[in-house]
Amino acid sequence: MNLYMEFLTGHNYKSSYLWTTHELKAAAHLYRKHGFKLSEEKESTAFGKPLKEHRYDFILE
Repeated sequence: MNLYMEFLTGHNYKSSYLWTTHELKAAAHLYRKHGFKLSEEKESTAFGKPLKEHRYDFILE
């Protein structure tokens, strides 16, 4: 995650987003720790079972 954040800032990206699911609490914690904010939640069966997909956005200020 640190390399990802370094890449974003090093290449002058202004924003980024990452997806996870409600089951992957460690991923969500890591995203929030690095300044990402939950911006979308949607029901899904994309992974072969019902779950909620979560989109986390990061806006560089």
